[in-house]
Amino acid sequence: MDVSKMTDKELKELKEPLLKKLIITAVVFVISYVWFISTDSPEGMFFPGLACVGSVIYVFIPLRKFAPINNELRKRALDTFQQTLQSVVPAGCQTTVTVLGTNIADSKAFGLKKNMIYYMWKDNDKLKLFPIGGKMEAGDSPLKAIALKNILYYELDGELYHETKISGGGGSRTSIPGAMIGKAVGGTVGALLLGNKGPKSIQSRDITHDTRAVYLRLPNQIYIKFAYTDLNVFKMVIPEKDVAAINSQPQTQPVQEINSSAADEIVKYKKLFDDGIITEDEFNAKKKQLLGL
Repeated sequence: MDVSKMTDKELKELKEPLLKKLIITAVVFVISYVWFISTDSPEGMFFPGLACVGSVIYVFIPLRKFAPINNELRKRALDTFQQTLQSVVPAGCQTTVTVLGTNIADSKAFGLKKNMIYYMWKDNDKLKLFPIGGKMEAGDSPLKAIALKNILYYELDGELYHETKISGGGGSRTSIPGAMIGKAVGGTVGALLLGNKGPKSIQSRDITHDTRAVYLRLPNQIYIKFAYTDLNVFKMVIPEKDVAAINSQPQTQPVQEINSSAADEIVKYKKLFDDGIITEDEFNAKKKQLLGL
């Protein structure tokens, strides 16, 4: 049977009866095995034992047919994935990131797999990600896109610190062989003397804790977490969403607030003009300055 000439649908239909045979065989084996171990007499073990051996031998029949079908389906899924990768990911794209997780309850909301490496690039108004490796069935697409307008910012969060753990000291170490010999020679006292190897040695271990990660912040307190080493990739692909760059931008005052403030100042200088404190020319010059004329 040449499985390479069969369609995906035909291959899957061919797998169904084989899968049913495997399930039935597994059930027969379990029942036979339970029957076998619960029987005391050698005569009573014959039939359940025979059923166990028969089910083990019979299971290889569907398994032998399963292998070429699964291999063909796997090969097709991999080929489809590679074709999609070449058609979707921009040529020469070298910017990759590692997804560490997300706080979205439904993991399929973005379809990003944990600890998977993705190509990442910006295409017009979207941030796009495509896994480096995988397989894909017809009609499925691992390409994920996030609208840039929905990205609030990204930031590096977490910390790197070291901890020293001290163990040992105090008490005493015991030699089991020495204690046994001591007990044989001198009873309990001999066991204590020969079994005692002195105080426990003090040992120290340096443990590194690294919780650093890049957080891509989205509305409603949603985030996607990436490896902290991906920070430079984000700065290359979407530098405008860097939280440091956003915070460093000058805050512009609303036009309405500016106009209101200018109007108040003009009224104040008009009163100074009416009271004769400043001249008309000075008042007009100040009014033009406040209005930006």
